[in-house]
Amino acid sequence: MYKKKTILCVITARKGSKGLINKNILKIGNKPLVSWPIIAAKKSKLIDSIYLSTDSKQIMNIGKKYKLVTRPLREKKLSTSKSSSIDVVISVINKLYNKKEKYDYVILLEP
Repeated sequence: MYKKKTILCVITARKGSKGLINKNILKIGNKPLVSWPIIAAKKSKLIDSIYLSTDSKQIMNIGKKYKLVTRPLREKKLSTSKSSSIDVVISVINKLYNKKEKYDYVILLEP
């Protein structure tokens, strides 16, 4: 929380990649790439909630290792190479809003 405002961190990590296959699970410094934004978000004293948006069970399992709340996998229409991060963030906000979870600020972190 920052100045009595709640902060959501959305981490986007899909399994498909055109340039580097499975880049989000490749190890950088002995950790999968997707773990770095998770670690950064967890270290922050300002972030109230972390939402890992992915279409991969393997990436979701990495999130579980860092004690993130398990979320449903991202829809296929938001998991293509043409999908934009903002569309994913809007989808996450709408899902949480429907569950009565509301945030004042949203931070996007990408591996």
